[in-house]
Amino acid sequence: MLPIDLKPDHFRTYTPRAKKLVIDHLDALKRLPISFLPNLLQEIIACDWKCPAERKQLEDEILNIASLSAEQNNDWFETFARVSVSESLVRLDWVSAPGEFVEQLSSCLWTTHQLDAFREAAVIYADRLHAAIPPEIPIVPRVGIAVIGQGLERNDYLLFRKLRPHGVYFTHLKPDDGLQELLNALAKRASKYPASYGHWYIDGEQLHPHDEAFNLHFVWKSESCACCLAAQDARRDPKAGNGARSTKNHSCTNEARRPFTA
Repeated sequence: MLPIDLKPDHFRTYTPRAKKLVIDHLDALKRLPISFLPNLLQEIIACDWKCPAERKQLEDEILNIASLSAEQNNDWFETFARVSVSESLVRLDWVSAPGEFVEQLSSCLWTTHQLDAFREAAVIYADRLHAAIPPEIPIVPRVGIAVIGQGLERNDYLLFRKLRPHGVYFTHLKPDDGLQELLNALAKRASKYPASYGHWYIDGEQLHPHDEAFNLHFVWKSESCACCLAAQDARRDPKAGNGARSTKNHSCTNEARRPFTA
């Protein structure tokens, strides 16, 4: 099946939010190349579990696609349309299981030597999308703090060798209760500038006592490459395991709208 053949009934297994997002813009989605659309459907299927900012980004992207005239649509997706997709991939149920299509397309691009062409198409599209929908400027500059060394008794390795020339290095800090002091300071900042899913606390072992101002917090287990999410106001699917999600390697096609940058 090709995108032009899509009908509302094809999306009967989608969640109500995802189904409405598709049906409302079905005519626009039917114009997209098959090398692109399953990737977008994969994002749409997951929209119920996205953070509000991610969901808005996806909705804005779809609105932008819907706003394109036929001529503009051909211009925007010409490079994707030139990517050849095998008949076996076209016959897949890429509407209900777009992830399977995306994975197999990655292999197809590799074996048919179209990987560079697809990546070029992704970069061109992403540049146009970012120009059409500039990112929102945060109300306060972003701050990221990494605390390293829990459980470490001795280290002879010279840390931050490349970063030191660009910052300030303090050698006589007292680490006692340092993590709690940082969490308290960031909690005050989060309370002053509240934002849905705007303040994150990630730990590698177990969560340290922290303020409720952090509206997204989870433990990252590096050995299993999985994060256990505990969002205060997230609506979770009971089948999703109380918000647990595993991460896996993404094929290059998952970067169709967010390409790699060197």
